[in-house]
Amino acid sequence: MRIAKTTAKRGPRFVDCPCSRRVWWVSVTARRGFSFIELSIAILVSTILMTAIATALTYLAASTRIVLDSDAALTRAETVFAILRHPAEHCGYGMPKEPEKYKLAFNSGATQPFTWEGPISVTYNTVGRPARLSARCRLVYGIATNIRTNEERKTSDPQLTPPLTLNGNPSRLDVVSSGAKPASTKNWLLFGSMLPECYPLWLSGPPQGYALGTLLPLKWVEPLAEDIEILIPENDEAFYLQAMECEADTYTAGDFVFFTNDHTGSGRQPRVFGVIDARFELAAGNRLLRVFLITRGNFRYENEISTQPPRGWPDRFPTNITDEARHYKLYMYTASFELKNL
Repeated sequence: MRIAKTTAKRGPRFVDCPCSRRVWWVSVTARRGFSFIELSIAILVSTILMTAIATALTYLAASTRIVLDSDAALTRAETVFAILRHPAEHCGYGMPKEPEKYKLAFNSGATQPFTWEGPISVTYNTVGRPARLSARCRLVYGIATNIRTNEERKTSDPQLTPPLTLNGNPSRLDVVSSGAKPASTKNWLLFGSMLPECYPLWLSGPPQGYALGTLLPLKWVEPLAEDIEILIPENDEAFYLQAMECEADTYTAGDFVFFTNDHTGSGRQPRVFGVIDARFELAAGNRLLRVFLITRGNFRYENEISTQPPRGWPDRFPTNITDEARHYKLYMYTASFELKNL
């Protein structure tokens, strides 16, 4: 019997096997390890590949972080703009536009918002040093009641007699005490179609129900009564009076927050966290409100990365970036609101 053997150089060969006449084919493959040069090249290539993969992953993580920061900052800005949209659209509804006539129409009240300079005004706040200019916006506006007048009323009498009839009861109104003057935003109703000019009316007595709705004893401020005759059309919708201040200010945790101060009841409340700065500007004869915001992302960096305002921030609004805000990516957004009732 022959058995074939394989060597590294000569290949297979047959050998005799004394125990049998059969021929067996045996394949033996020689084993050989990597040389030092081959190992060195493999290590070098692996190192280059791992470095490239690590770099790509690092850039991917950084890009993902930037995208998430940008989305978070945009969401904050859009939330602020959504808060401002309704007050801006209904600002000045059913009330005089000039500051002096505005104050007189609300009985020259000594409390806010009756001391403000008209339905909309922009002033400074005291966040940081120096004070921030154009950093606080004040809006006086109307909220629809879905209640309308049942009749047309033309009168020159400050006390609407008989009471005005409406197809519902504006239950959010507070009745002014006998002999007192209106001192709250909850005392007033607004009618946007009043002619020749709109004046706010205050509730001088308790509403009275009747078959078709509600009788409201309404009145306007007496100093306006001289040579004034007003017309309230039929089917004119009544609006509640609302007033709001808004600004960016520091919060107890050190973050900057967009605050609103509702003078109708809820008071000053934090609304949107992460709003570093907010500025307001009136244009087009006070018929356009421009809003400029600096908002931050969510990721806090160990090092200070934002020591200056974002690109595009107006130079006319100097701002101081606080130590905490410098550890975040900052973004600038702007929006404009048409003041249709001014």
